[in-house]
Amino acid sequence: MKAPLSRRLVVVAAITVALLLPVAGALLSAAFRQSVETGFDQRLEALLTTLAGLIENGPTDDTTLTLSRPLADPRFERLHSGWYWQIARADQVLATSRSLWDDRIAATAMPLLGPRGEPLRAKQLDLLLPTGGSPVHLLIVGPQREIEIEVAAFNRLLVIALGSLGLLLIAAFAVQIRWGLAPLRRLGDQLKRVRSGDQPTLDTSLQRELPGDLAEVATAINEVLAHQQALIERARSATGNLAHALKQPLAALHLQLDGEKLDRSAVRESLARIGETVDHHLSRAAAAGRVSGLYGRASLRDSLLPIVEAVRSIHVVRGLTIVAELPAGRSVRIDVQDLQELAGNLLDNAALAARSEVRLSVIDEADGLLMLIDDDGPGIPDAAHALVIERGVRLDEQRPGSGLGLSIVRDLAELHGLALSLSASPLGGLRVGLRFSASQAQA
Repeated sequence: MKAPLSRRLVVVAAITVALLLPVAGALLSAAFRQSVETGFDQRLEALLTTLAGLIENGPTDDTTLTLSRPLADPRFERLHSGWYWQIARADQVLATSRSLWDDRIAATAMPLLGPRGEPLRAKQLDLLLPTGGSPVHLLIVGPQREIEIEVAAFNRLLVIALGSLGLLLIAAFAVQIRWGLAPLRRLGDQLKRVRSGDQPTLDTSLQRELPGDLAEVATAINEVLAHQQALIERARSATGNLAHALKQPLAALHLQLDGEKLDRSAVRESLARIGETVDHHLSRAAAAGRVSGLYGRASLRDSLLPIVEAVRSIHVVRGLTIVAELPAGRSVRIDVQDLQELAGNLLDNAALAARSEVRLSVIDEADGLLMLIDDDGPGIPDAAHALVIERGVRLDEQRPGSGLGLSIVRDLAELHGLALSLSASPLGGLRVGLRFSASQAQA
């Protein structure tokens, strides 16, 4: 079983902290070392300047030099303290600090080492005395270990501080991740309840509690659940309708088979009714099955012009005028085959009822898109408009010439969430409207 998302995020956060904090620590340590070394060098520079100002010639000749007074720093008086000064001319050492005693420092050696072999940090100066002669070479040094001790102490504090910071950051990330994923856990719990049958959809109160992006996900899940529930209910209804529709012709067949004389015409009629019923329900099942998946996008012009041409060719002998006003580049969110079946059935119904003209048009509206099919036929009474689009009522019960087509249109429209409407047409017959919502009609 793969690790939970929260654990993965915590591990990623811990790895990030473990990689970044050492880099930050190394940069801080380097910056601190540079600062300590700069400060150390500045102290040596100051001492070197003071030393140069204290030099005096000896009382007899220029082969000896003395200081007018000792340097104020007592470390130059303490034996082998690591702090030394030395004055030389050419290869001859003229004076040294008391801390150096009888030892000498090789100013040209690198690295510079003290009497005990300890590393030293130095500042040097060539000085021309007022009495003339060759310049004297001033050397003042301090122990490198003082820098190392100070940097090591800082590094110890830095490791403790960054280690504590890293643990706090990981703990904070863990709390943040747990808090941030809490809505997902609530959403998962709700889905488990839906799966177990405790509730049909996600609780609406959950959608109000979730963040905006997850609330949209919950809304989409509920829409999918409602859509699937509608498909299930439709399947149950179709099964019941099929059983009810087959019951009478099957009973008639049993009577014929049990009778003394077989009426072949009655048997054929019963079988024809069974065939029509099966075809009807297969068509409804095909319509419902196609919309159970993801919807694509269909271009109105590219999808509907072939249907218009097909209906026009079917009714060419009647001399019907079929006009299609379809905007170029306009598309809707629906499966292409479903759009073609919707338009094809509506156009065929209109052509069967029309006297001379059928018109297909598309109107852009503020809240979506409206597809209209008008005919100049006899139409149907206004009082029958609502009855025609009710479930279980077929148009052929109201007007001859129509059959299964409007039933499939009604099912497809409901499954796609389209609004189907009937009204009087400006051409004098029936107007059928199919409305796409703003989200379905987005270009």
